[in-house]
Amino acid sequence: VLAGGFGSAVLELLAREGMTNVMVRRLGIRDEFIEHATQAELRSLHGLDEEGILRVAKEMLEQSR
Repeated sequence: VLAGGFGSAVLELLAREGMTNVMVRRLGIRDEFIEHATQAELRSLHGLDEEGILRVAKEMLEQSR
């Protein structure tokens, strides 16, 4: 879950410590009704499969250059 999840806690900690120059991209499931599907289908749908995670990592690397 994105809202109130681990990523939110990390962002709060970074802000509290004044570390605002750190790039963080939260990955997770939006706060909405989730249709029934297999775990693999749900991971793919929400970008939490291998392909989705690699895509986000590559995007972040490109942005940091």
